[in-house]
Amino acid sequence: MPSSQTLVRHNTQCIRIVFIMTDKKRIGGSDIDSSESIKRLVHDKYSSVLCFFPGPTPRPEKFQRSVPIVTMGGPEQIASLLANDYLPEHYSPRTTLSQQLNILSTRDGLTGLFNRRYLTIRLMQLLQMAKTDDSELSLLILNIDFFNSINKTAGLEFGDLILNKMAARLTETIDSTATCYRFSSEDFIVLLPGIDLQKSCYVAEKIRKVCSEKPYADGKHSISITISAGVASLKDHKPDNHDEIICMAETALYIAKAEGRNRLQVYHPLYDSKEFFPQRSLGFLKENLSRILDKTRASAIASLQLLAKNIEGSAHQAHITHVSNYMALLGEHVGLPEQQTKTFQNSITLYYSFRFLLHNDLLSKPGKLTGKERKTIEDLPFNLLELTEMFDYFSEERSILLGHTERYDGTGYPLGLKGDEISLGARIFTIVDSLAAMSSERPYREKLSPPEIIEEFKKEAGKQFDPYLVLQILAVIKKKGLLNLDTDFLDQAQLDLLKTFPKLKL
Repeated sequence: MPSSQTLVRHNTQCIRIVFIMTDKKRIGGSDIDSSESIKRLVHDKYSSVLCFFPGPTPRPEKFQRSVPIVTMGGPEQIASLLANDYLPEHYSPRTTLSQQLNILSTRDGLTGLFNRRYLTIRLMQLLQMAKTDDSELSLLILNIDFFNSINKTAGLEFGDLILNKMAARLTETIDSTATCYRFSSEDFIVLLPGIDLQKSCYVAEKIRKVCSEKPYADGKHSISITISAGVASLKDHKPDNHDEIICMAETALYIAKAEGRNRLQVYHPLYDSKEFFPQRSLGFLKENLSRILDKTRASAIASLQLLAKNIEGSAHQAHITHVSNYMALLGEHVGLPEQQTKTFQNSITLYYSFRFLLHNDLLSKPGKLTGKERKTIEDLPFNLLELTEMFDYFSEERSILLGHTERYDGTGYPLGLKGDEISLGARIFTIVDSLAAMSSERPYREKLSPPEIIEEFKKEAGKQFDPYLVLQILAVIKKKGLLNLDTDFLDQAQLDLLKTFPKLKL
């Protein structure tokens, strides 16, 4: 089957995946005799995979598309391919179809590199091993500059060719201990176990040079590209988990982009506590946020959270986690869709990160605020609105951020909204935020005891809080045992609320 050799040779160069499946006993006689049957088995799980079978040689345009290829042949074809050393490292003549599909599930369909799903698994493993062995681990993220412009001018197929050939250059440049991953559209990640920050910078610059020094051509187009890169390491930057080391490298990448592209940037906090001046923080925040405008909602939120954590420390994250968990429990209890709850949780992270970055000096101040300081705090919703308007994808969170400081009885700020005029997300946020705040120490007061928390909810129902949500949070506290209170006490609190608000129902 001459076409098999062409396909394998072509796809080895492009770092795609090629499998030869010949074992009838393992695959099944009826399947091996039916091309369509095999195609259905593969396409049920991987719709983008092309399947070629013994028969007429496919036209070149059929296999030059950037997708993995599964091809079948007989023993004589395998012997020929092995003799010419064309088979990829994952080939085994006795690999089952299921095993081969599992291999495909860890690979990116366009480039053949490991995919984002496998990155998460492997990065968690490597971080744990490095922490156990007290060894180093560095993470490098690379991005093709102005890639969207290339797609627009030369077409998506040529853009795919660049991604594919860049993947090949990546794998040819790194040593056997490193692994490459396609992280997103034009983002690639390289994991460097045992490599410290200084050596990882050397590797990164070598990769950038290899990926940029020669034009990418297909006979019709010839385009040179540049690469921006960010790097972070375990020992130098001390990430808490796999998400955070990715976020650190991404933040470094944003800075490389902001400073002109075509360069490498080592992660460092956008600013730290020694450089932090509250009086300039709104403008400074807007300047830094512009670096991450082109990223996804999740990446932007993670970067903001990391930015705040660099100044305050783990206490910032702990409070966000408490409020977010309470939000999830209450959302589940009242039957909110999962995506809506996630939007509400995003609002929590945005609110606390922005509030801390803007007003940490006032929030940590013991005693009462002056009139001027109180006015500064009351302007926070408008500042949040201004900052989130920089991000098109925070439109759903915006109403929650603007309404969080409103009160159910209409005496809140900034707009004096009342009752259902306040968005549901904002009303829920107020409830769960208060539960977390009353359960924690504050600069201006000690935390409340569990009975005092319940009494505060009862007292403020219909004033600060939506009475219906107060009733529901009491049910969650009882069901989940959040405050270690006697169930009879909580039952009585619910009955008291029902007497005060007879239209409510459990």
